[in-house]
Amino acid sequence: MEQNLPVRQDNIALHMKRVSFWLALFINAGAAAVLFIGWGLDVEAVRRINPSFAAMVPSTAMLFLIASALAIWFSAAKGKVSGAVTMVAALVIGAVAFADIAVILSGAANGIDLYLAPSVAALQRASMATATATNFLLFAAALVFLILNRKWSDFFFVTAATAGLVLCSAAVVGYAFDASALYSVAPFTAMALHTALGFVLLFAAILLMRHDIGWVGIIAGEGGGSAGARLLLPGAVLLPLVLCYIALEFTTVGAVSANFRLSLLATVMMLLLSASVIWYARIQNRIEKKLRTAIADRDLLLREVYHRVKNNLQMTTALLTTGAIRVKDKEAQNLLQGTTRRIEALGTVHRLLISSHSPSEVSAKSFLEDLCQNIFSGQQDGGENIKLDLDADSAEIDIDLAVSLGLIVNELVTNALKYAFIGRESGVVTVRYRAEPEGGASLTVADDGIGAEGLYESEGRDGAGARIVQGLVRQLQAEMIVASRQGVVVVINIPAEYFKGSSK
Repeated sequence: MEQNLPVRQDNIALHMKRVSFWLALFINAGAAAVLFIGWGLDVEAVRRINPSFAAMVPSTAMLFLIASALAIWFSAAKGKVSGAVTMVAALVIGAVAFADIAVILSGAANGIDLYLAPSVAALQRASMATATATNFLLFAAALVFLILNRKWSDFFFVTAATAGLVLCSAAVVGYAFDASALYSVAPFTAMALHTALGFVLLFAAILLMRHDIGWVGIIAGEGGGSAGARLLLPGAVLLPLVLCYIALEFTTVGAVSANFRLSLLATVMMLLLSASVIWYARIQNRIEKKLRTAIADRDLLLREVYHRVKNNLQMTTALLTTGAIRVKDKEAQNLLQGTTRRIEALGTVHRLLISSHSPSEVSAKSFLEDLCQNIFSGQQDGGENIKLDLDADSAEIDIDLAVSLGLIVNELVTNALKYAFIGRESGVVTVRYRAEPEGGASLTVADDGIGAEGLYESEGRDGAGARIVQGLVRQLQAEMIVASRQGVVVVINIPAEYFKGSSK
């Protein structure tokens, strides 16, 4: 499954590029037709789709040509496109759009086209609408953020392109219901129908170029939610339009009043939205039920694995103990006994994981208490008057950290019991574990024994146990501080970065 995922993502990317290419090509052809046939050959039917509709002016067609050509280049390019060319195109589009708004606001003309060509009679009643210029400014901004290719720029790219898509979609819907009502809104007064449709396709094309981010990334994603969104989105877009159109027709023929039309629409929309909420809740309940079943199966499998590991560790411990009894050499016997204690520490981790409410985590307090009690009960040479002072947080720690801490505590406490109280009948071994507010943790193992200079500081002079401790400290990315004035104090500070890395 995981090996096929990059292939599927590549196929989606290729499909999105193809769709973007054809959308841009269609816009380019339409803009060229308006510019060269509609205005060059003076064909009114190309400039205006309907005699009562607004016309697309030459400046709008020219900017559509530039924008769509750039979109075609983006879609067809296999490598990285030129940022300089894109920036120049964005500046040209933005400058022309800004100039049109400035001319309209100044009152010098109804738009930049008439301002530049006052003798053209057809431009007396045709201009670039304020909404059209605003859409071109949003497109230019989207281009700039697109080529910046930064994490923060993705948000502004999606925002600019989506705002333009919403604005031009409002014009298309306005044409579908009542063009005269659309023209009564000042920014849309001179916006042609094919201009609005062109913007819808243009913004769709540029958003598809970055199908991996924003709301387009969610719709084009691989998850079940994305698949559901692709299934529901056409209905979510078309159904309100159909309902509103039906209500408008009923009002036009006099079947219902305008006020009742609003009431009817509100009722139907409430029913549809309520049905969507209930349907979503039903799907969510099914998903949660499947997740709970999967988690329960996983927990059962993990506990079974831990149980088998624990049994194998117990068997290994028994074999090592038997071997230690039979071995006559004292050094070999000590080595086998030390290995046995380390395996018992691992067994303690797995035994607690079996009984834990979460099969991947154990309570630091319960784990260290159980471990230290086992160490103390197995050390007969230290005497019964050696006491344990344990104070640990109840924070949950994962299996990797538990294993590392278990081995470290086993070595430090065992060494303290063996060497710290030679010639003494009593003493205290202290074990502390603290989860820091900043996200790290600290482990302290101390004794009030006779002390030892240079302990755990040199890998060359210390034994196998010290080397194990030093290796585990490095593995935890931790810092170890050793003091030996009155007994030995070992403090191991585990940074927050270790916990962040282990949670990924």
